[in-house]
Amino acid sequence: NAPASVLAPSDVDIPLQLKGISVEQLDFVRIHDIQPVMQ
Repeated sequence: NAPASVLAPSDVDIPLQLKGISVEQLDFVRIHDIQPVMQ
């Protein structure tokens, strides 16, 4: 669960585009989107 300040602007738009997806799935997407950037 990364704070909004850590997410890139493009990552902030993801939940808006995927309103039909569960919170758990959103967390999965966020984690995998952030990991390559952290490495």
